[in-house]
Amino acid sequence: MRLSLNVVATPLCVVALTLAVSLTRASADHGTGPACDSTACYVDVFSEKGLAGDHTRICGIAKLRDLGNVGGHDWAERIHSLKVGHGADWLEIFDEPNLKRSLAVVLKDQEVPDTGGALGSLDLRCK
Repeated sequence: MRLSLNVVATPLCVVALTLAVSLTRASADHGTGPACDSTACYVDVFSEKGLAGDHTRICGIAKLRDLGNVGGHDWAERIHSLKVGHGADWLEIFDEPNLKRSLAVVLKDQEVPDTGGALGSLDLRCK
């Protein structure tokens, strides 16, 4: 079965489609990416203690119920340190996936040099 669809492209249609694609991309990668600068709401996560090793930045409000695919990489049980950015309100870190068993709340501009590597999920809140 073949389905054909005729589309008339108006400037408004193109803008709406571009916005929809951008929003889909942002939600797919949990807000990670180069558009997030040092004044934005973010958390930097690191694979080693002392803010060292592999690193990714998670930008914007994010409820990461599973850390298995953050920025295209598996961060489950790999986050050994983190830093919360200036534009964040707070970050809650959890021992288990699905935001279960809260371990701590970290405020903006604070670092956690050793998480114990046992994080299961994160909840980043922004202004």
